[in-house]
Amino acid sequence: MSSFVRMVKSLTLGQYKDIATVLATVVALATLVVGVREYERQGAQKRAEYFAQMRVRMKENNTFKEIFALAEADDSRLAEIPFKDKRDVLGFFDEIAIGIESGLIRPEVAHYMFGYYAIRCGESKNFLVWSQ
Repeated sequence: MSSFVRMVKSLTLGQYKDIATVLATVVALATLVVGVREYERQGAQKRAEYFAQMRVRMKENNTFKEIFALAEADDSRLAEIPFKDKRDVLGFFDEIAIGIESGLIRPEVAHYMFGYYAIRCGESKNFLVWSQ
């Protein structure tokens, strides 16, 4: 009989319980580590999806494109854009701000991708003119 088998046969019930406790703890810790990593991965994926969705909304919305193009030069035609459309642009920037505050998008990324247009609209005298 091997020494390992003899050792296992000589263990008391308390020693078996201690071994089982150690093994259960190791399995629980491994499960926790895997769970935390998966949670972090899903969080990163959600942030990337949010960023992509907002970028698509900005780039594919024809009204936004028109407003941003006019705001770059503070074109006087910007004053003629309906209030509803300007409100939608401001709402879009609010959604970006909420994404920053909730941690869905980093401030540096938001500023890099959307900040230029927010600044152009904010500094535009014609954007702040409300028409019906």
